[in-house]
Amino acid sequence: MSGAPAKKRVLQTTVAAAAAGVVVFAPLAPAPSLAQGQPQAGAPVEIRIGANAGFTRIEFAGVVGARARVRQDGRTVVVRIGTTAAPDVSRLRVDPPKGLEKIETRAAQGATELVLTLAEGAGATSGSADGAVWLNLYAPGKDGDGLRRSPVPIGGAVPVAAEIKGQQTIMRFDWSGPVGAAVFRRGEAVWAVFDHAARMQMKGEGLNGARWAAGPDFTAVRIPVEPGQAVAARAEGSTWVVTIGGTAPAPSGVDIERDDAVKASLTARMSGATRTVWLTDPMIGDRFAAVTALAPGKGLKAGRRTVDAGFLPTAHGLAVETPTDDLSVTADGDLVTVTRPRGLTLSSPTAGLEQATEGADAPRAASRPALIPADWSADA
Repeated sequence: MSGAPAKKRVLQTTVAAAAAGVVVFAPLAPAPSLAQGQPQAGAPVEIRIGANAGFTRIEFAGVVGARARVRQDGRTVVVRIGTTAAPDVSRLRVDPPKGLEKIETRAAQGATELVLTLAEGAGATSGSADGAVWLNLYAPGKDGDGLRRSPVPIGGAVPVAAEIKGQQTIMRFDWSGPVGAAVFRRGEAVWAVFDHAARMQMKGEGLNGARWAAGPDFTAVRIPVEPGQAVAARAEGSTWVVTIGGTAPAPSGVDIERDDAVKASLTARMSGATRTVWLTDPMIGDRFAAVTALAPGKGLKAGRRTVDAGFLPTAHGLAVETPTDDLSVTADGDLVTVTRPRGLTLSSPTAGLEQATEGADAPRAASRPALIPADWSADA
């Protein structure tokens, strides 16, 4: 007899092997609990499904599944998985969760795409956490975004307090709820960009020269800084803390890759991406884009530059410069796509490869490979 609790034994029996991985199902629970079970060792794609009264969560884990990309266009949600072997989604086809109308699989260049069609009025959110990419499906009338209260404090002003400690200036932006942010240095200023519009009620030492501006759906704060000062950002609940000066921890969590699936593009994997905000630098006059993201902190450690776009190092979020006027920066799920109408100007994928030198003992090509002597045989 097994000493495992009955609930655990039931969950373990729900593990099903798929062609390209493992599918794990979980019953309804008070919280969106996902059955872990004992998945097939080394499964490249593991699909986990859990649900409660509020929403259904689908997780993509495994060596390949954890790098899935999610994008949404209206009622269509596309999950791109980097394997040509389509995972088993029969459970979602036979018994689709509330909010899902249908699911299909289709082949893509070097990958498989799961195409989910949402029911009219349903909603979806996505992101990545704990080594998996997740997709939350909400039934009509229960969209997760609609259930969140406004993060703007009553009165419409966000308290901003600053203090100087040693060589550091510490600024606290006290929102009333979670907001996405992008924090980075550009030239002689630090920018803090948020994905909600609000007034900034700034007070305290260390704010000399700081200016803020609000748009329809964003707020941007520009703080002049001395050359060489580092910047760091972290979230404490719904409060964003920006530290200028001292030693900043190395950021991580944002990866930039080339994507030629449709046209030459660069994609940044950044969990919790919320909005792209285009800003004009008041000192230089050029435009650049800031992409906000929810906590926890994630940033780009080293900048990257191409002919059409430049990625700045960030303490949190993403910042993109461009000399062009038709660059598009689109945040969709946990994927940020940077491209132009005809694609980016990128070098050939094989440009960095060098031709191998031919060794003296390497096999030689025949001088006349199509000429076969009449007396040739396998026994010769």
